Amino acid sequence: MATFTGIRVDASVDQTVTTAELDGSDMLRSLYSSIGCERIETIELSGGIDAIFDEEGKLTGAEPNDLASAVALVLGFRFLPGDYIAGPVVFLGYTDEGDHVSLTEDQKRAILRAVVIAKG
Repeated sequence: MATFTGIRVDASVDQTVTTAELDGSDMLRSLYSSIGCERIETIELSGGIDAIFDEEGKLTGAEPNDLASAVALVLGFRFLPGDYIAGPVVFLGYTDEGDHVSLTEDQKRAILRAVVIAKG
């Protein structure tokens, strides 16, 4: 079993940032389990990083994830006015073919720098 490593940001009040270990042999199911959803949405950020979250989070009442939304902004994503990410987020790398892979050390540093900037 291939294990892919990402970074998970909770939407809870304490905005916990943890390592996400995902089963690469069944990535979709592993993402569903980590995020706690049945449908995922992916947004492409700079540096070959994807932010993956619950596509229906806003509809199901998931908490706004202010930290992950701010990290996405720092990493180059532009939301429509008033838009945000709701619920937990997993950040992963991706290949030229669009397959998700573990974050590189540089990508991990970029995300953690963005967390520091976002927390001010």
